[in-house]
Amino acid sequence: MTINRYDEDTIECVLTPEDLQNRHLSLADLNYGSPVLRSLTSDLLSFLSKKYDFSIPDDEPASIEAVPLEDGGLSVIFSKNAYADDIDPRYSTFTEPDVSDSDDIDAPLSVHDAIHRMLDSITSPGKEFSHYLLHCDSTEKESASTKAIVVFDSFTDVLHLVSLLSDSIPMSLGIFRSEKKAYLMIFHFYRMSDDDIEDLLSIICEYGMLRQMSIGTESYVTEHCEMIMPVVPFIIARTLMVNYK
Repeated sequence: MTINRYDEDTIECVLTPEDLQNRHLSLADLNYGSPVLRSLTSDLLSFLSKKYDFSIPDDEPASIEAVPLEDGGLSVIFSKNAYADDIDPRYSTFTEPDVSDSDDIDAPLSVHDAIHRMLDSITSPGKEFSHYLLHCDSTEKESASTKAIVVFDSFTDVLHLVSLLSDSIPMSLGIFRSEKKAYLMIFHFYRMSDDDIEDLLSIICEYGMLRQMSIGTESYVTEHCEMIMPVVPFIIARTLMVNYK
Protein backbone atom coordinates (compact mmCIF):
# COMPACT_ATOMS: atom_id res chain seq x y z
CA MET A 1 0.00 0.00 0.00
CA THR A 2 1.25 3.46 -0.93
CA ILE A 3 0.46 6.58 1.09
CA ASN A 4 0.41 10.01 -0.59
CA ARG A 5 0.12 13.07 1.68
CA TYR A 6 -1.12 15.96 -0.49
CA ASP A 7 -1.50 18.52 2.27
CA GLU A 8 -2.42 18.77 5.94
CA ASP A 9 -6.06 17.91 5.21
CA THR A 10 -5.81 15.40 2.36
CA ILE A 11 -4.20 11.97 2.24
CA GLU A 12 -4.49 9.07 -0.21
CA CYS A 13 -4.13 5.33 0.33
CA VAL A 14 -3.40 3.35 -2.85
CA LEU A 15 -4.12 -0.34 -2.45
CA THR A 16 -2.74 -2.73 -5.06
CA PRO A 17 -4.70 -5.80 -6.21
CA GLU A 18 -2.39 -7.80 -3.93
CA ASP A 19 -3.31 -5.58 -0.97
CA LEU A 20 -7.00 -6.23 -1.62
CA GLN A 21 -6.37 -9.94 -2.06
CA ASN A 22 -4.50 -10.09 1.25
CA ARG A 23 -7.58 -8.56 2.87
CA HIS A 24 -9.77 -11.06 1.03
CA LEU A 25 -11.46 -8.19 -0.83
CA SER A 26 -12.31 -7.43 -4.43
CA LEU A 27 -13.74 -4.31 -6.08
CA ALA A 28 -17.05 -6.18 -6.35
CA ASP A 29 -17.25 -6.20 -2.54
CA LEU A 30 -16.85 -2.45 -2.19
CA ASN A 31 -20.27 -1.04 -3.05
CA TYR A 32 -21.20 2.35 -1.60
CA GLY A 33 -22.51 2.03 1.92
CA SER A 34 -21.59 -1.64 2.24
CA PRO A 35 -20.29 -2.93 5.60
CA VAL A 36 -17.14 -4.12 3.80
CA LEU A 37 -16.31 -0.63 2.52
CA ARG A 38 -17.10 0.93 5.91
CA SER A 39 -14.80 -1.58 7.60
CA LEU A 40 -11.99 -0.92 5.10
CA THR A 41 -12.14 2.87 5.46
CA SER A 42 -12.30 2.52 9.24
CA ASP A 43 -9.19 0.31 9.23
CA LEU A 44 -7.36 2.73 6.95
CA LEU A 45 -8.24 5.71 9.14
CA SER A 46 -6.99 3.85 12.20
CA PHE A 47 -3.72 3.09 10.40
CA LEU A 48 -3.34 6.70 9.22
CA SER A 49 -3.99 8.00 12.72
CA LYS A 50 -1.24 5.83 14.22
CA LYS A 51 1.38 6.14 11.47
CA TYR A 52 0.74 9.59 10.00
CA ASP A 53 -1.09 11.47 12.75
CA PHE A 54 -4.05 11.93 10.39
CA SER A 55 -7.52 11.73 11.91
CA ILE A 56 -10.99 13.07 11.21
CA PRO A 57 -12.98 14.19 14.28
CA ASP A 58 -16.62 13.09 14.34
CA ASP A 59 -17.86 16.68 14.30
CA GLU A 60 -15.66 17.78 11.39
CA PRO A 61 -16.93 17.75 7.77
CA ALA A 62 -14.97 15.38 5.55
CA SER A 63 -15.17 13.35 2.38
CA ILE A 64 -13.96 9.87 1.48
CA GLU A 65 -13.42 9.16 -2.21
CA ALA A 66 -12.88 5.55 -3.32
CA VAL A 67 -11.64 5.34 -6.91
CA PRO A 68 -11.15 1.98 -8.70
CA LEU A 69 -7.87 1.81 -10.61
CA GLU A 70 -7.25 0.34 -14.03
CA ASP A 71 -4.96 -2.39 -12.65
CA GLY A 72 -7.65 -3.64 -10.25
CA GLY A 73 -6.38 -1.69 -7.26
CA LEU A 74 -8.17 0.98 -5.27
CA SER A 75 -7.39 4.58 -4.36
CA VAL A 76 -9.03 5.86 -1.17
CA ILE A 77 -8.73 9.62 -0.56
CA PHE A 78 -9.59 11.16 2.80
CA SER A 79 -10.19 14.92 2.81
CA LYS A 80 -11.01 17.22 5.69
CA ASN A 81 -12.75 20.23 4.17
CA ALA A 82 -15.70 22.59 4.51
CA TYR A 83 -17.39 21.34 1.32
CA ALA A 84 -17.67 17.65 2.07
CA ASP A 85 -21.33 17.76 1.10
CA ASP A 86 -20.15 18.23 -2.49
CA ILE A 87 -18.55 14.77 -2.63
CA ASP A 88 -18.93 13.30 -6.10
CA PRO A 89 -21.37 10.38 -6.30
CA ARG A 90 -19.25 8.83 -9.06
CA TYR A 91 -16.97 7.44 -6.36
CA SER A 92 -19.72 5.47 -4.69
CA THR A 93 -19.70 2.21 -6.66
CA PHE A 94 -17.76 0.01 -9.02
CA THR A 95 -20.19 -2.82 -9.92
CA GLU A 96 -23.38 -3.42 -11.87
CA PRO A 97 -26.68 -3.12 -9.95
CA ASP A 98 -28.08 -6.26 -8.34
CA VAL A 99 -31.79 -6.24 -9.19
CA SER A 100 -32.42 -8.76 -6.42
CA ASP A 101 -31.75 -6.12 -3.76
CA SER A 102 -34.75 -5.21 -1.64
CA ASP A 103 -36.62 -2.02 -2.51
CA ASP A 104 -35.62 -0.26 0.69
CA ILE A 105 -31.89 -0.57 -0.09
CA ASP A 106 -30.29 1.60 -2.77
CA ALA A 107 -28.92 -0.59 -5.53
CA PRO A 108 -25.31 0.21 -6.50
CA LEU A 109 -24.80 2.27 -9.63
CA SER A 110 -23.02 1.00 -12.70
CA VAL A 111 -19.92 2.91 -13.77
CA HIS A 112 -21.79 4.63 -16.60
CA ASP A 113 -24.73 5.55 -14.35
CA ALA A 114 -22.26 6.90 -11.81
CA ILE A 115 -20.78 9.14 -14.49
CA HIS A 116 -24.27 10.31 -15.47
CA ARG A 117 -25.01 11.08 -11.80
CA MET A 118 -21.77 13.05 -11.70
CA LEU A 119 -22.92 15.12 -14.67
CA ASP A 120 -26.17 15.93 -12.87
CA SER A 121 -24.25 17.35 -9.89
CA ILE A 122 -23.54 20.76 -11.38
CA THR A 123 -22.92 24.20 -9.99
CA SER A 124 -25.72 25.82 -8.08
CA PRO A 125 -26.38 29.55 -7.65
CA GLY A 126 -24.55 31.15 -4.77
CA LYS A 127 -21.43 28.98 -4.87
CA GLU A 128 -18.19 30.62 -5.92
CA PHE A 129 -16.11 29.12 -8.73
CA SER A 130 -13.17 28.66 -6.36
CA HIS A 131 -15.03 25.89 -4.53
CA TYR A 132 -14.95 23.81 -7.70
CA LEU A 133 -11.25 24.20 -8.54
CA LEU A 134 -8.31 21.95 -7.70
CA HIS A 135 -5.00 23.69 -7.02
CA CYS A 136 -1.99 21.49 -7.84
CA ASP A 137 1.33 22.70 -6.43
CA SER A 138 4.67 21.80 -7.96
CA THR A 139 8.31 22.28 -7.06
CA GLU A 140 8.65 23.92 -10.47
CA LYS A 141 6.64 27.12 -10.61
CA GLU A 142 5.93 26.70 -14.33
CA SER A 143 4.31 23.31 -13.70
CA ALA A 144 1.92 24.43 -10.95
CA SER A 145 -1.65 24.52 -12.18
CA THR A 146 -5.29 24.97 -11.25
CA LYS A 147 -7.66 22.36 -12.67
CA ALA A 148 -11.35 22.51 -13.55
CA ILE A 149 -13.89 20.28 -15.28
CA VAL A 150 -16.84 21.54 -17.33
CA VAL A 151 -19.67 19.47 -18.84
CA PHE A 152 -21.23 20.28 -22.24
CA ASP A 153 -24.47 18.97 -23.72
CA SER A 154 -23.20 18.97 -27.31
CA PHE A 155 -19.96 18.99 -29.25
CA THR A 156 -21.21 22.10 -31.04
CA ASP A 157 -21.00 23.99 -27.74
CA VAL A 158 -17.44 22.73 -27.31
CA LEU A 159 -16.47 23.98 -30.78
CA HIS A 160 -18.09 27.39 -30.21
CA LEU A 161 -16.22 27.85 -26.95
CA VAL A 162 -12.84 26.83 -28.37
CA SER A 163 -13.24 29.21 -31.32
CA LEU A 164 -14.05 32.06 -28.92
CA LEU A 165 -11.06 31.77 -26.58
CA SER A 166 -7.70 33.42 -27.23
CA ASP A 167 -4.59 31.38 -28.06
CA SER A 168 -2.66 33.46 -25.53
CA ILE A 169 -4.48 31.98 -22.51
CA PRO A 170 -1.91 29.92 -20.54
CA MET A 171 -3.83 26.67 -20.25
CA SER A 172 -4.19 23.12 -21.52
CA LEU A 173 -7.37 21.17 -22.09
CA GLY A 174 -8.64 17.69 -22.91
CA ILE A 175 -12.04 16.48 -24.11
CA PHE A 176 -13.84 13.26 -23.19
CA ARG A 177 -17.28 11.79 -23.90
CA SER A 178 -19.37 9.86 -21.41
CA GLU A 179 -21.61 6.88 -22.15
CA LYS A 180 -24.56 9.30 -21.99
CA LYS A 181 -22.96 11.36 -24.82
CA ALA A 182 -22.18 14.36 -22.65
CA TYR A 183 -18.81 16.03 -23.27
CA LEU A 184 -16.39 16.65 -20.42
CA MET A 185 -13.64 19.23 -20.85
CA ILE A 186 -10.75 19.18 -18.37
CA PHE A 187 -8.83 22.45 -18.02
CA HIS A 188 -5.34 23.05 -16.62
CA PHE A 189 -4.73 26.74 -15.95
CA TYR A 190 -1.12 27.92 -15.54
CA ARG A 191 0.27 31.12 -13.99
CA MET A 192 -3.21 32.62 -13.64
CA SER A 193 -4.67 34.35 -10.61
CA ASP A 194 -7.91 33.06 -9.10
CA ASP A 195 -9.66 36.24 -10.26
CA ASP A 196 -8.49 35.71 -13.86
CA ILE A 197 -9.57 32.07 -13.75
CA GLU A 198 -13.00 32.99 -12.42
CA ASP A 199 -13.42 35.64 -15.14
CA LEU A 200 -12.54 33.02 -17.75
CA LEU A 201 -14.89 30.46 -16.20
CA SER A 202 -17.71 33.01 -16.37
CA ILE A 203 -17.33 32.88 -20.16
CA ILE A 204 -16.84 29.10 -20.30
CA CYS A 205 -19.97 28.49 -18.21
CA GLU A 206 -22.12 30.27 -20.79
CA TYR A 207 -21.59 27.13 -22.90
CA GLY A 208 -21.16 24.40 -20.28
CA MET A 209 -21.65 23.59 -16.61
CA LEU A 210 -18.85 23.66 -14.06
CA ARG A 211 -18.61 20.86 -11.54
CA GLN A 212 -16.28 20.13 -8.67
CA MET A 213 -12.75 18.97 -9.46
CA SER A 214 -11.11 16.78 -6.83
CA ILE A 215 -7.89 14.79 -6.71
CA GLY A 216 -9.32 11.67 -8.36
CA THR A 217 -11.55 13.34 -10.96
CA GLU A 218 -9.14 13.44 -13.90
CA SER A 219 -7.97 9.85 -13.41
CA TYR A 220 -11.55 8.64 -13.21
CA VAL A 221 -12.62 10.45 -16.37
CA THR A 222 -9.62 9.28 -18.39
CA GLU A 223 -10.24 5.67 -17.32
CA HIS A 224 -14.01 5.52 -17.81
CA CYS A 225 -14.86 7.96 -20.61
CA GLU A 226 -14.05 7.94 -24.31
CA MET A 227 -11.12 10.22 -25.05
CA ILE A 228 -11.81 12.70 -27.85
CA MET A 229 -8.60 14.63 -27.26
CA PRO A 230 -5.93 14.22 -24.54
CA VAL A 231 -4.93 17.17 -22.38
CA VAL A 232 -2.68 19.32 -24.59
CA PRO A 233 -1.68 23.01 -24.69
CA PHE A 234 -4.60 25.15 -25.81
CA ILE A 235 -2.93 26.41 -28.99
CA ILE A 236 -2.54 22.78 -30.10
CA ALA A 237 -6.06 21.90 -28.97
CA ARG A 238 -7.51 24.78 -30.97
CA THR A 239 -5.68 23.68 -34.12
CA LEU A 240 -6.93 20.13 -33.69
CA MET A 241 -10.49 21.30 -33.05
CA VAL A 242 -10.55 23.51 -36.14
CA ASN A 243 -9.75 20.42 -38.21
CA TYR A 244 -12.23 18.22 -36.33
CA LYS A 245 -15.45 17.76 -38.25
